[in-house]
Amino acid sequence: VSQSRYNTTLGLGIDMALFAHRVDLSLDVYRTHNQHLIMPVSISSAFGVNYLYSNVASTLNRGFEAGVRATLIRKKDVNWYVGASLSTNIDKVVSLGAQNSLVLEMEDGSALITQVGKPVYAFYGYETRGILAGTNQALTAGKDGKPLTNFVGTPFQAGDVWFVDQNDDGVIDDRDRTILGSAAPKWH
Repeated sequence: VSQSRYNTTLGLGIDMALFAHRVDLSLDVYRTHNQHLIMPVSISSAFGVNYLYSNVASTLNRGFEAGVRATLIRKKDVNWYVGASLSTNIDKVVSLGAQNSLVLEMEDGSALITQVGKPVYAFYGYETRGILAGTNQALTAGKDGKPLTNFVGTPFQAGDVWFVDQNDDGVIDDRDRTILGSAAPKWH
C-alpha cells in the first residue's frame, strides 16, 4: 500500500536592514521531519529482484543559513552589491521500517549505505592505510603480527593496498566495510 510522503517543518528567521539598507543581514534555522519516504527494501532474490520500493523511511534534517549583503555603491544609474552566505544541513535517517541499514551495490563496484542514525546514501567501502610498502610490512600487517588475507585466504603482498581490518579478525571481507563519508558538504 503506497502512502503519501509528508514532512513537518519548523523554521525561524530574522532579516535586518541597517544604515538605510546599506547592510542587510539574514539568519534562518530549520528542522524538518520527513516521513513515508520511498526507499528500496531488501527482499529474497528468489523473486527475481533484490529490492522492492516502499514508503518506509523517515529522516530528520536540520540546519541554518546566514547571509550578509552590503551596498558599496548606490548611484542613480549604478548599484554595486557584495554579499555572502553560509549554510549547513545535517540529515539523519530516523527509520527504515523493519531494517536497520540498506546497502546499494553499484555496477562499478562502489556502494552506498543508508543506515539509521547516519546520513542518507553515505559512501560505503573499505578504509585504507596506504600501500603495503615492503615484504616485512605485508607479513606483519594483520592480527597478532600475521599477514592480512582476503576473503579466500590469500595473503596481501608488498605493493597491495593496505586495508583497515575493522573487526580485527585478520581477514579483509565484507564485514570490514565502513562508512567513508557523504557526498553532502558540511558547509555551503
